[in-house]
Amino acid sequence: MGSTLEKWGVPKANIMYSRVKNGPYPTVAGAADAELYNRNLTEISEECNAFNTDYFLSIHSDAATEGSATNLSLLIYNGYTVPAADDENMWEGSRSLEYQKTSRAMAETLWPILESNGIDVFSSTAQRIVGDLTFYYHLNSPADNVNGYAGYLGVLRRNTCDGFLAEGYCHTYQPARHRALNPDYCGQEGVRYARGVAAWFGWETESTGYIMGSVKDLHEVFSHQYYHPNTSSMDIWKPINYATVTLYKGGVKIAEYTTDREYNGVFVFENLEPGDDYTIDAVAPGYKSLWALNEEYGRDNATWTVTAGETTYPIIQLEAEGYEANPTYNYPAPIQDKWLEVASSYEMRQDFVKKPVDVLAGKTIRREVVKGDSAYVLAIDEEQKPHIYCLDACTQSMLFEISTTGIGNADDENELMPISDIAFTSDSILVACNLVKT
Repeated sequence: MGSTLEKWGVPKANIMYSRVKNGPYPTVAGAADAELYNRNLTEISEECNAFNTDYFLSIHSDAATEGSATNLSLLIYNGYTVPAADDENMWEGSRSLEYQKTSRAMAETLWPILESNGIDVFSSTAQRIVGDLTFYYHLNSPADNVNGYAGYLGVLRRNTCDGFLAEGYCHTYQPARHRALNPDYCGQEGVRYARGVAAWFGWETESTGYIMGSVKDLHEVFSHQYYHPNTSSMDIWKPINYATVTLYKGGVKIAEYTTDREYNGVFVFENLEPGDDYTIDAVAPGYKSLWALNEEYGRDNATWTVTAGETTYPIIQLEAEGYEANPTYNYPAPIQDKWLEVASSYEMRQDFVKKPVDVLAGKTIRREVVKGDSAYVLAIDEEQKPHIYCLDACTQSMLFEISTTGIGNADDENELMPISDIAFTSDSILVACNLVKT
């Protein structure tokens, strides 16, 4: 992030780092380099105040349940998630409302830039920008007050600088953690943070762009005790280690990148001139090259566009050598009993002729249900009144009519039909339903 800002013209002396390296975990008590990884948060806050910082950013990753499919970004500022519109002193020892608004606006400027990472898989696209006094209220004891500043996150207790804490992804989502093992992938996260700073101050950034992609198997679904992917995402496909990715512009080779061994398939190309004539080939041990695969399937090689100040995110899939799309299996022919087989011929005859029934004349038949030797008919007369008749199924003579007296409410304007259908239950009970506006 810092080197990108310097490249865009920010003087090195104007950038302050709380630390630039991580030490071992768990931390080593008394180690000479302990401050590389275990600095006091209040001390960092006081440094921000002394440095007269205009923009503070604390960079982290988030955590959910280890191995779960949850992968989210989260931005947190000191204050309430939804501040009261005109309350300048929302709680004793608090920041002003203006402070909250500015820090939140900074985070809102960064959010779409941070989320533009096209090779990550997020379990939600909803904006997650929160105030620590709202977000942590139900998770912790009431916020303490240190040096006159209330809040749950010590690193946010400052008095002279606006800013927030960023969690770019969940390291407990294992495919994201594997991507984070690639330094160039982490570098691209830093570039996105730098873009957020530049967007806030309205700075011009750079005239070149980037490509960051991933190489995966076209067919093999990958799962491991340390790699549980979101099953509805591209992360299900096996990331390919040691793939050589070659970048061409206008057909001329300009760069090459070999993916690492950490099961992420990540490749990154930087400082690219804008253009829409970039093509990519990739090959890995035991795989067909991408261009050979495209030729085999009759596809054109895809072209990619690079835009100044932005990153393009291709996902490349390779097919293993010797892959069979439709393998042939020698299943034995099924053995069927004779009574299951289709007969060679059938004798068809008509034994029943439906005769007109006098009682049904002038009525609309809505349903006829045969039960044993009887046929039950629901008919509607010209006045839209329902009738249910029981007929002899063979002779069509009427046996009796079922009374529908009292059914329906003539005063209910929502009722369209007192009886609209009939049916038998499995235990031979005749049931009916009405029709109403709902």
